[in-house]
Amino acid sequence: MDALMPTTDFMSIDQSSTKSVDDSSISIVIPCFNAIAYLERAIDSLKQQEGVNDQIIVIDDGSTDGSINLIKSLPSVDVWKSGPNKGACAARNRGLSLAIFPYVMFLDADDYLDTGTLKGLVSALKDSRSIFAIAPMVMINDTGERISKTLPRNDKVTNFIADWVRGRYVSPCSILWKTEAVRRLGGWNESLSKNQDGDIVLRAALTIDKVAISSCGAGIYWCHDGESRISNSLDETKLRDSFYVFSNIYEQLKKRGMRCDEIDNAFSYATHSLERLAARNRLYNIKKKIKDDKFFEEVKDYRKDAGWPYAEGPPLHIFLSRIIGLDRKERLAHQLKSLMH
Repeated sequence: MDALMPTTDFMSIDQSSTKSVDDSSISIVIPCFNAIAYLERAIDSLKQQEGVNDQIIVIDDGSTDGSINLIKSLPSVDVWKSGPNKGACAARNRGLSLAIFPYVMFLDADDYLDTGTLKGLVSALKDSRSIFAIAPMVMINDTGERISKTLPRNDKVTNFIADWVRGRYVSPCSILWKTEAVRRLGGWNESLSKNQDGDIVLRAALTIDKVAISSCGAGIYWCHDGESRISNSLDETKLRDSFYVFSNIYEQLKKRGMRCDEIDNAFSYATHSLERLAARNRLYNIKKKIKDDKFFEEVKDYRKDAGWPYAEGPPLHIFLSRIIGLDRKERLAHQLKSLMH
């Protein structure tokens, strides 16, 4: 696919030609944008992994903070590329096109791995017909507090999808892929600005019977507000992209005869959450005198056509939404929050 083809505006150096390949070999693709403060930590965590052979690929996505000079100085980096800023998905696809090993992980530059994570993932994926495996995920904030996320169920793929859509997902730092399989999927969707990992994982889940799970180590997702954090903001474009992912996967599930109560409940919940965010974004647009493009109504109509409940969530939210309408309820909630502050 075009998204995976090499571009002509990248500079590079490749030190991986002498790497030996075995069935525990992993290519690690690290997209980097202004992550000079975190990149070395991510790479150090890879060198602490035991029982695996790695190829470390760093794609500098137009950084302006000196990241590229750091990348050039790190002897552990096997391949680096530098080019204009095209977004994380383009960087991941570029790295995927350079991967030489049977397994691949996409590790954001500000995340890192606990010891034993890669070995556990390889073991889980070797013994499975799945095309990807997931490991535990831990979220760490600026205070150092570790919060473990509950993994999605893997007894059957519809339960995995339902849990993922409801929020029991993991970040790319906790996912190992079979390289050729993710290439056959077409790689990452470069048109998306939000829910990019949800898109590729859910598309992959549609092609398998069961997801492989590892209990070893953990991918560490660092929660911060820096500009290098890919998911640190939300606007209408990102809301639309998230809705596209959910609606596209739901329609695919219907076509494949995989629709069930578990799936309907999950997608109803997820799309209503987006509907609430759209209502709040609509209020922001009104304040800023930005033209409303009717996204709120589009989500509302889609949910109505699907036959889902008018509202999901706590009883008070459902009650008020039914009585005064979701749009007014979210406006009231915003006003009360403003008064409290």
